Amino acid sequence: VDGALFLEFTPKKNQYLLTFLSIFFSFGAVATSILGYFLLPRYSCEAPVEGGCQGNGWRYMLLAMGGLEAAVVLCRIYKINHKDTQSEAFDENIETLTLRFNRPVNAGDASSSDESTSSASETSEANLSDVENPRNSNSERRSNGYRTRRQNGHGNVSTGIQHHRPPGVVGNGNGNDGDRPSRTWITFQRYRRRYKHKIEKALERLGPLFVPEFRLSTILIWIIWALVAFAYTAFNVFYPKFLQEHGQDGHQPLQLVYMDILIYSAAGVPGSVIATVMVEGRLGRRYTMAVSTFGTALATILFAVLSSRAAMTTFSAILSLLATLNYAVLYSYTPEVFPSDIRGTACGVAAAVSRLAGIITPLIVGAMLSVNTYFPLYTASIMFFVSAVCMCFLPIETKGRAAS
Repeated sequence: VDGALFLEFTPKKNQYLLTFLSIFFSFGAVATSILGYFLLPRYSCEAPVEGGCQGNGWRYMLLAMGGLEAAVVLCRIYKINHKDTQSEAFDENIETLTLRFNRPVNAGDASSSDESTSSASETSEANLSDVENPRNSNSERRSNGYRTRRQNGHGNVSTGIQHHRPPGVVGNGNGNDGDRPSRTWITFQRYRRRYKHKIEKALERLGPLFVPEFRLSTILIWIIWALVAFAYTAFNVFYPKFLQEHGQDGHQPLQLVYMDILIYSAAGVPGSVIATVMVEGRLGRRYTMAVSTFGTALATILFAVLSSRAAMTTFSAILSLLATLNYAVLYSYTPEVFPSDIRGTACGVAAAVSRLAGIITPLIVGAMLSVNTYFPLYTASIMFFVSAVCMCFLPIETKGRAAS
């Protein structure tokens, strides 16, 4: 959402600044690593303890992160006021003008319109009351039928016809004992209609993303977001455990592990700055992403192959730099591809796909770690490589193109 809003107010010559905006992701990672370096080793158990470890490091870490996040949310709500974007303001003005011109021309039209509206509302209210109070409506129909039979001299006449109950109707089905829809059935139908409407609206909003102009871009961008999220999360979740098991003599102290993680996070900060320069250069958006992602795949392989601590620290820092560069360009490229009326939907689905991949990744990585600690690295490298290939086939280059 932030990227889409930023792009709405940014002129064409300054759109590259959206790439620079991703530097705050790196700042957040560095802040988290600093907290982890000071809290986790000090209040955690290095070696197994009889009766179980009672370290509170992870509690302090979560408390610190939750407090920081709450402070940012409150600041966002009370200190930052978002105004409508230019396209939203334009749409609002169009809607206002449409309502103004569709008003009745004279009082006669207004009165007829009011009469038709009131009659329609009375009819709908009557139908709604029948649905929500079936007992009253059924009793009225039974009393009317009884009076009709008495007037015709038939008394209690049974036609011999066996009535079948529709689903959710309470009664024995002969039509004379208060057959009525159950309250559960009415509630079910109400929610079914509500969610059916929501699903139809969602599918209606997704439709413009698959017109011939944007179909290939939409599919490739969503695949790229999923693959990059899977690969990056797999490495990040796996990284501390790999450092601890493959460090000095098979067991690296927690203090050194979190120091390496801090170096890894800090190395990503220049990535956003480099990406900001490269997207306006000869490679443009697409090939800047592709080159940096190919480099990330290579750095992942070298990190897995080389076992010395210096080599692992060096190539993890290179991986962080290139992965951040790739993510910075992808973060700005996605909203630039789509026009304003479908930009929010495209970016929202891309973010949802990314989060979904990030959720399932730890489950898959956990299963891989039980087999071999190198499997997650090789899998992450393959995912980075495939996503880089997909970037090469993106049909739209947004360099020098004003956001519509």
